[in-house]
Amino acid sequence: MGTDLHNGEILTTWKEIAAYLKSGVRTCVRWEAKNGLPVHRQEGAPKSRIYAYKQELDDWFKSRLGNGTIVPIQEAGKASRLKYLFFSIPAVLLIAAGAFLILRDGKGMPEKKAATGVPESRGAMSMLAGDIVEGEFAADGIMRIWREKGDGTYFEAWRIEPVRHTSLVIGNVDLEPDLEVVAPGHCRETYEKEGQAATRIRFFLNAYKIDFKNWWKTTYYDQARCVFEKDNYEFTEIAVGNIDGGPENEIVLVTAHALSVFRYDPAVGEFKLVCSKDSFPENVRPLFRSLRLVDADNDGKPEILATANEGEEANVTENKGWLFVLGMKNNRLEVRQVVPLPGISSVHSLREGDIIPGGPKEIIFPLCKKEKGLWFSSIVGWNATGGFVFEKSIDELGSSRASMVFLDVGDLISANPGDEIVVARHDPNELLAYTWDGANLAAGPKYPLDHRLRISGVQVGGSKKDPRRQASVLVYGGSDEEDHAGRFYLERVNFTGGFYQGWRRSGGENGELPISFASYALNFQE
Repeated sequence: MGTDLHNGEILTTWKEIAAYLKSGVRTCVRWEAKNGLPVHRQEGAPKSRIYAYKQELDDWFKSRLGNGTIVPIQEAGKASRLKYLFFSIPAVLLIAAGAFLILRDGKGMPEKKAATGVPESRGAMSMLAGDIVEGEFAADGIMRIWREKGDGTYFEAWRIEPVRHTSLVIGNVDLEPDLEVVAPGHCRETYEKEGQAATRIRFFLNAYKIDFKNWWKTTYYDQARCVFEKDNYEFTEIAVGNIDGGPENEIVLVTAHALSVFRYDPAVGEFKLVCSKDSFPENVRPLFRSLRLVDADNDGKPEILATANEGEEANVTENKGWLFVLGMKNNRLEVRQVVPLPGISSVHSLREGDIIPGGPKEIIFPLCKKEKGLWFSSIVGWNATGGFVFEKSIDELGSSRASMVFLDVGDLISANPGDEIVVARHDPNELLAYTWDGANLAAGPKYPLDHRLRISGVQVGGSKKDPRRQASVLVYGGSDEEDHAGRFYLERVNFTGGFYQGWRRSGGENGELPISFASYALNFQE
């Protein structure tokens, strides 16, 4: 069917279709699935880019209301849609058509999650300094913002569902004063390869903005602005920073096997995929674990640093990993340094901090190494000028299996000139603090965590980021407590000379999911 048939009047997104029909996006998606709304897909696949012809939409809408026994009334304005009066329609059809018109005008839409799977938020997003933003990864996942009450507890201030976010970042992507939340989502899609049907994972970006309902921007509808993996959807990490010296910040996304750079184009008001890299020196196929933007060479522009293991999920090569240092030139990613690692690293645990005062900042990450049949975890410090500057063992006895270790860096003890490292680990479940004592990395206070928790990550909330000017640590993941209806876990542990109990929400409501990623909202004035 060519465009000439309808004089080029084509709608190319669900939002355009919904606006033309004076309805909501989720309603139009439901109409296509259940009522035959004439929406086309360029590749014949359920998740490919859609388009629709205005004339076909008019014909369909007319056919749904009385099979032609209607009188059209033109609304004011050339671009306005038609509304309809109809006569001599049986009572049942009249009631159904009346409900249809109400939906078409966008009235009475519930704030609950859409049955069609189209994400919908409860009101416009608001985000304040000290809020906690978290995402839950599953088919019915949720992204929520938690806000502190005066008594130190938190309440749910905003949510959107269903979304599948394994990570998120809070940063400035459009150069306006407020910050945005950007999070990668994914879908599995079918495509044709050498005449055969195949599947792949498509990653896209959702951006959420203050005072906007639902998402603000998404790259979901344009495959040219998406990233593809063969089958690994379990890991992403995302960062925001100016890595090329231009006027706009870049968004860097790492998936299991690729690094990709996006940028917001204010001229068109959309995110563009600038470049992507999935091939690396010496035929290395890295399984990426974490990402950070750091000015490693002190040239005023951050480089992209990423840790990676060799192998695949649940089948990595023992004692073999890498630290990659990449830069961006002429809108292309280039590998500038590859540092071999004598162990495997953890997800969401590559950080930067001033651990050894007076010198360049260190890149901090955990390593897990197998020695004489036992696995030992350690904290490693590295910088571009001195290489590996310290390694601190966490385990004394070792374990029969590799245990996940998560860490973050921040200023917990304001009297000390440097930053502290906080480790969250399993076997046993606990928080550990480390600080530089002048010559070595020394162990500090500990804090026991419930043994039924499955930790997904940790973040230090230094006093500069906390409106109360109190240091704290955010721990999150899932709970296996049998007496709880859900598996949600989020805890704020306060710190003043040592860890002490703050606020905890474990289990939650029936069916609530483990948290994949959580972050404090930064102070907007910093």
